[in-house]
Amino acid sequence: MIRFAFTLTALLLGFATYAQHEKPAKISSASLQEGFGPLRLGNDSITIIGKYLNYQPKKGDEFSVSVYDFLSTRQMEFKAAIDANGQFSIKVPAQAPCDIFLDWGVTWQRTIGVPGETIYYTADPSEYNDLNWEDPSFFNRKFSTRFQGTNSRLHMEILAFNNAYDGWFDNSYHSWSDENLPDLAYRDKVVHKKLLPEWAFLQSWIKQHRPEKRTIQYLEARVLCQTNYMLMQYLYKLDKLKQRQFSPGYLATVDSIRNVLPQLGYLSRDYQVVIRDMATYGSLVTGWNRPQAADSVYNTLKPLDIERELRLAREITAQYSSTSSPLPEADFQRGLAALKDPFVREAIQKRQQYFKDLDARMDAEMQLTGLFSDTTGLGQLTTTEAVYRHITAPYKGKVIYLDVWGTWCAPCRDEMQFAGELKKRLEGKDVAFIYLANNSAEKSWRNFIKDRKLYGKSTFHYNLPRAQQQLFEKQYLKGGYPTFILIDKSGKFVTNTAPRPSNTDEAVKAIEALL
Repeated sequence: MIRFAFTLTALLLGFATYAQHEKPAKISSASLQEGFGPLRLGNDSITIIGKYLNYQPKKGDEFSVSVYDFLSTRQMEFKAAIDANGQFSIKVPAQAPCDIFLDWGVTWQRTIGVPGETIYYTADPSEYNDLNWEDPSFFNRKFSTRFQGTNSRLHMEILAFNNAYDGWFDNSYHSWSDENLPDLAYRDKVVHKKLLPEWAFLQSWIKQHRPEKRTIQYLEARVLCQTNYMLMQYLYKLDKLKQRQFSPGYLATVDSIRNVLPQLGYLSRDYQVVIRDMATYGSLVTGWNRPQAADSVYNTLKPLDIERELRLAREITAQYSSTSSPLPEADFQRGLAALKDPFVREAIQKRQQYFKDLDARMDAEMQLTGLFSDTTGLGQLTTTEAVYRHITAPYKGKVIYLDVWGTWCAPCRDEMQFAGELKKRLEGKDVAFIYLANNSAEKSWRNFIKDRKLYGKSTFHYNLPRAQQQLFEKQYLKGGYPTFILIDKSGKFVTNTAPRPSNTDEAVKAIEALL
């Protein structure tokens, strides 16, 4: 039986030394008498069987479930067809109790997925048509949304809290990082203006509704995980703040909150990002060229065993992501030897084998004929205009949606997961999707395209000679990578700030306006 009790004074080590700040308040909980237990990873799944009420069938309608890959922290979206009666069924992987997002953008449900469970889900999408996050009264309505199954009480309690919370919270905290506060001032604001009020609201709700212990455990963990997420994301402000690293008190706060999270047995989206950002922070401070495992500020934060496994696994996974190729055998064996958790080891072995198999596939098998566009003669071009004409001329009469990206660019890779949906929405229309790869090794470039299935009748890939890529980017790149460009049917440049594939509705609208 696990018991969990802590005070904010303990969490915020060194916090009270700043006289200008209010005295830390006490936060306590005894919610972990029963619950999910310590965080462990395994190979399992979650099944969702559902029905939409008052469903109006539309061609191509799908029910989506989003989860986060524990190796890459990348969002994975799974979809299942909705039949004419509004019914659907889908199974998604689950390595631990984790965040799952059900048809986000339609019925907007976030809950915890328990490995091995079957969730029976009912909702009326029309009740969410006029969703307004700024209108608290919206969440006071009675909704038809219901969860049934073994964990029905858990899910219904989370649903009730979500509705209460969404009608109460102030989302202005999203803009706090834009204020460029010193790190300790930002920490204090996050703690006093977000963590403490949310914790008080949660404890009041718990007292009023008396939910089961797993519900309390999950909701308390969610508040703590989001707090640490906000604190660690501030590392991307250090350069602008002209700080080389966080103040010791700042890291002590992060560390104190983080130390209790593995006890919660819940692999939240925010917690996964925190672990990733901690490793990134260590590399930034010590220098990217120094051995991270031997000399890293990250290691001063006393990573727990499960965090160590996840960090090492993600470092290996990042190499797969950037090269889309198997690791050299010596590097692979060295990485595998450093991992102790059997499930994590097996996951890395499967990934290595996947890329070995990918490496061996023939282009013809994947219908890639003509996919890689001919760059013959490009090396002779010496002006931006000439490069532009060479790329766009073959597609005159079509609207061109052009993505300037690189295999090494994480935000570029993240956007690729939304490319399929965008192309599906525009299928059969006069649109050409062109990808211009920056500084990407030929093998990695080709394997990445195969891996992400970035091919089709309207898709064309270029890996330009460096000089010609630079000529093009000098005029058309906007704010870094990726840059999305729209070109009209006559070949005229329209914009280099086109909506991203992840903003699918706006991207479709912008493209269709040129058809």
